[in-house]
Amino acid sequence: MLAISGLYQMYRELNSTKTQLVQLQKNQAGLKLKNYQIAKYLPAPLRERISRTKEVAASTSRKKLTVFFSDLVGFSQMSEEMEPNDLSRILDSYLSEMADIADQYGATVDKFIGDGIMIFFGDPKNKGTKEDAEVCVAMTLDMQRRMNLLQIKWRQEGIDRNLQVRMGVNTGFCTVGNFGSNDRMNYTAVGTEVNLASRLETACTPGEVLISSSTFLLIQDKYVCKSRGDVQVKGFAEPIPVFTALGSRADLDKATDYINYSSAGFSINIDTDAIPNYDRKKVLEVLQIANELIQRNFRKQ
Repeated sequence: MLAISGLYQMYRELNSTKTQLVQLQKNQAGLKLKNYQIAKYLPAPLRERISRTKEVAASTSRKKLTVFFSDLVGFSQMSEEMEPNDLSRILDSYLSEMADIADQYGATVDKFIGDGIMIFFGDPKNKGTKEDAEVCVAMTLDMQRRMNLLQIKWRQEGIDRNLQVRMGVNTGFCTVGNFGSNDRMNYTAVGTEVNLASRLETACTPGEVLISSSTFLLIQDKYVCKSRGDVQVKGFAEPIPVFTALGSRADLDKATDYINYSSAGFSINIDTDAIPNYDRKKVLEVLQIANELIQRNFRKQ
C-alpha cells in the first residue's frame, strides 16, 4: 500500500513538473517575441552590442564618425494636401527602403524625425575613418537610386508626387554613446560635427548629396565630386567648403550604359547591358515613339 502511495505521489510530481516546463516554454516564447518587438526600436549594430554586454550604463566617448542626415523635400506641404492613408503609405515605404539600405551597409540608424533620417558610421562598429566615409557615400548614392524606383512605384499606384531627397554628410569627432539616466537612455551622437551634417542637408538642392571637405578628402579617390564652393550655414561663423557627390568613379566610367531619371510625368530606367537581344528592336521603337510624342507636345507649346 505504501509503495502504491509513493508511486502515485511521484506521478503527481511528474505531472506538475511537466506543467511547469510547458509554462516556462510559453513564457520563454513570449519573452523572445517581446524582445523581437523591442529590438525594432534599436539599430542592428547596437542590438549586437547589447547582446554581448552584461550591463548597459550611461556612458559616452569621443570618436571620429561619418554622420548622415536626409529629408524629403516638400513633404510638409504634401502632408497638408494628401489623404492620411496615402501619406502614411508613402512615408512607411520610404523609411523602410532607406532603413533596409542602411542595414545593408552596416550603418547605425540613429533616429527617424518625421520624414528625416539621422545615420552614422564609426560606432558601435568601426571599419576605419576612411572606409566608414566611403561606405556612407556609397549608401547615399544607393538611396538616391532607390528613390527613383520608389517614384515610379508611387506613380503606378496613382500618387503623382515628385518627391526628392536632400542628403548631407560630414566626418569629424563626435561624442557618441548612451545619454540619459540609469532608467532611460538614448544611444546617439552629438556635437558640432553632427550639427554640420544636419546643416549641409538643409543647404542641399533637391536630389543632391552634399558632403563636407573632411568627407571629400577621404573619398575623393573612389568618388567623383563637384565643388559647390563655400556655403554659409547656420551656427558656423565662417563659410564651409562643400562638394556634391556625383557617383563612384567605376560607375561613371560606364555611365553611357545606364540611365536612371524620374520627373513629373516622365520616368526612364535603362541598363543597356541588361536588355535582351530579342527585345532591343522593340525598345528602340518605344523610345522613338516617346521622342516624337514629346517633340510634338513641345511644338504645341
